[in-house]
Amino acid sequence: MTKIVVTNEMLSLASVWASEHEKFILENGRPLTSDEVAYADKVGVGLPNKIRIFYFDKIPAPEHPLLKDLKEAIISDDTDGLTLGYGIYLVQKKQSIRLLTHEFRHVHQYEDAGSILNFLETYLKQVAEAGYKDAPLELDAAAHETD
Repeated sequence: MTKIVVTNEMLSLASVWASEHEKFILENGRPLTSDEVAYADKVGVGLPNKIRIFYFDKIPAPEHPLLKDLKEAIISDDTDGLTLGYGIYLVQKKQSIRLLTHEFRHVHQYEDAGSILNFLETYLKQVAEAGYKDAPLELDAAAHETD
């Protein structure tokens, strides 16, 4: 894997992309069911009723050339979900309680961070340093998965 150095410009571009996509999901996505709200509560989400889910056949990814290495480190053809603040992209055919609780935990992490920018600053640096699967925020989300 190529060593990734997260610059302020990359962080700014990623934050703008994530914010635009969160807005799209919040405007076009579906609210959680009552069972899903319960799962979100269980993994620590403070405001589960703000979450919206939007389905895609393939998770979208940023196309800016400066984000190429980060995109490749985080989003692949096997990516089933992506959380952007209170917006969650899911591949519908892959939806499961395990995937939902993982993504809900990322919502909790965004809430703890206080903003998309703050979350991404931590998350992207963790991925750059430890790799996607070993990034502490990914390990935390995985630890909160429920079957």
